[in-house]
Amino acid sequence: MPSRSHVNAQKMITRLSAFLLFLYPGFICAFAQNAALQQTSCLSAEDWHKLPAHPRLFVSDQLIDKITQQNDSVSLQLKYILQHQAAQHLRAAPIVYPDGINNMVTARNVQGRILSLALHYRLTGNSESLARARAELIELCELKNWGTGHFLDVGEAAFAAGVGFDWLYDGLSSEQRQQVATAITNLAILPALAVKEGGDSWVKGNFNWNPVCNGGVMVAALAIAESQPELAKKNTERAIENLPYAAEAYSLDGAFPEGPSYWAYGTSFYLIAVL
Repeated sequence: MPSRSHVNAQKMITRLSAFLLFLYPGFICAFAQNAALQQTSCLSAEDWHKLPAHPRLFVSDQLIDKITQQNDSVSLQLKYILQHQAAQHLRAAPIVYPDGINNMVTARNVQGRILSLALHYRLTGNSESLARARAELIELCELKNWGTGHFLDVGEAAFAAGVGFDWLYDGLSSEQRQQVATAITNLAILPALAVKEGGDSWVKGNFNWNPVCNGGVMVAALAIAESQPELAKKNTERAIENLPYAAEAYSLDGAFPEGPSYWAYGTSFYLIAVL
């Protein structure tokens, strides 16, 4: 049975996914029908030299402005959920990282905090949410290891750090930006690229580790692409090339051989990678 932290993290990812999906109707269908988007060449050399401004992961300043003005029932409910979660995180005790190393529990905990607080800051300009999200991000980036012995932990932490860097960009000092970019490079991108392909490796795997690890680290790489363009490009193209191996498991009827819990887990990150 999934742990309480697992369930809470899944709720956070599901709510984020829903928040994104109602803004992108038909996106998944368009992706499936456009073969060009499924090739590593879908990002041209010009794309890499003309990266969008921050925030660029899942949202932009223009989209944030649009969301703040939406007052339909779905938008209002999602904003209420976000407000409630942000308030909870502001009251929460600090996360304890045993021996300065991230693990699955801490990764999902900090991920939920950064995503909720950073999005709340973007939508409302709340200074408390900015300060707490920034503190959580910096503490994560001060760790010595994001859990390379169990690479799912790295994928989760990388996703949190990448979104945090991107959504909090204008609230970070130049020194803090460099600190986060360095942590993402040394604790996620380089370890991911060092993982061999083949055998039972997650890199080309047809199980949930593929989208979590490839997708999570790819998000982080895209966030810091200005400071590490070659590494970001190499990691992103490798992820785009290998993510379809995980999709093969859905091919018969949309079910997943690992069961519904891992279907939800892997699919959440697959969706995150696609968006």
